[in-house]
Amino acid sequence: MLSEQRADADAALEALRTARHAAQEAAGGQARHAGLAGASAEASFLAADAELFAALLLFRTGHVLRGGRALVRAWSLAKQGLAHLERTQASLAAARSSAARAQTATATSPDPPFETTVSPGSYLASVRNRALLTRGFFRFFLGLVPRAFAWLLRLVGFDPARAPGKADLLACAGEARGPRAPLAGLLALWIAAFFDDDPDAAENIASTWDTRLPRSPFFLYLHGYVLRQSGHNEESFDRFERAANASHDPSMEHLRLACEYEMGWCRFAAGEWEDALARLSAFLQRFGGKSYRAYAAYQAAICCEMLDRHEDALPFCEQVLEWKRDHYSYDSFAARKAIELRDNGALCATKKALAAAQAHMDARDGARMLRALAELDSRPLDRADAVERLFWQARAHDVLGEKEQALQEYTAVWEKRHDVTSEIYIIPHALVRGAAAAVAIGERERAASLLAASKSYRSFDFDKPLHRTMAALDDELRRRRT
Repeated sequence: MLSEQRADADAALEALRTARHAAQEAAGGQARHAGLAGASAEASFLAADAELFAALLLFRTGHVLRGGRALVRAWSLAKQGLAHLERTQASLAAARSSAARAQTATATSPDPPFETTVSPGSYLASVRNRALLTRGFFRFFLGLVPRAFAWLLRLVGFDPARAPGKADLLACAGEARGPRAPLAGLLALWIAAFFDDDPDAAENIASTWDTRLPRSPFFLYLHGYVLRQSGHNEESFDRFERAANASHDPSMEHLRLACEYEMGWCRFAAGEWEDALARLSAFLQRFGGKSYRAYAAYQAAICCEMLDRHEDALPFCEQVLEWKRDHYSYDSFAARKAIELRDNGALCATKKALAAAQAHMDARDGARMLRALAELDSRPLDRADAVERLFWQARAHDVLGEKEQALQEYTAVWEKRHDVTSEIYIIPHALVRGAAAAVAIGERERAASLLAASKSYRSFDFDKPLHRTMAALDDELRRRRT
């Protein structure tokens, strides 16, 4: 998954097949020879995990049909495990009830029969922990499928339910000694940061695992992202640096390089263009995967422009076009801007101020955004640039918590939408962000109106991240209505 190399993916798939067979044989042997309650369930969950990871690898390498079949096998095994676990728990409950009755009837018995005939509860607890992860994963991620298609999933036996799935993952992560607690914690943190856009929840999860696993590069990496998204850019840089230092094993090389890219992004978001350019350039020279590269090259080009080195920006523009991946929001934006930069020449002072405001938005630094935009106060702006300035001004007031001011500015962007020429994406983003601001100050009808208007836009920059926000707002408005 990290290296993005076909040979590594093939080796991983073979290892997962071996792991599935070994886990089933081992757990089956435990069930036969030790009489462990829940061993059959554990065998199913281990096999389901192997099939699930195989499905993710297959999807990642473009084998959609094979990945789909592996996903169906994983869910079938997971259902078997859940059924085994349910029967085991029912049996143990019956045994406890019988033991209680026997102890009441036979006061001379020194020990309850249940304790002498059933394996330790810690083993069954570990099986339940695996069950929570597997069920939570399927419920949540299949719950992201649009409601119009959810019936198809149920038809083939899946159980898409986003909220219960998240609850399962949080419960699994909360069992600190559970074998799947760290993986559930990573997923819960990822969901809070990327899907829910809930920095407070994400920070709570990240802080918990900072204590439990302070040197885990995976938790440090995600915590770095959470900190940058919540406006703590320097702390974010520190977490990425610690994650890079913890990724010293050769097998973790790609994670270490990803951390170094994020460190460059932190410097980019702070407007430290020289340092950012050096870090981004080093990353692009060393990273061999497909992820990150197109957008990193775009960021490097912007750094060159900010440093008045237009000729140095042009090779990065060509790299953006070479490395752009289809259907990736950030890559599509980077490619469009790279073509503009290549064809239109060096950025003017107005475009530099707008680009700086957008970069500072990555660090949620509203004050710095407003300072960058203030440089435009004495400059005549064409109508398109004026609307873009208004949009970034709204984003700045939004992250500063000035929701009413932000809502007014988002609404003004919508009203001036016909003045926008190339940066069309700011219109649906203004509508959705405006709807969120309206929800925050209790104006539900206005929020619903803005959200409805946003749904008329298709295929714009950064559309996929925005669609998640739209879905969350839909859910919130529906909840408040009922």
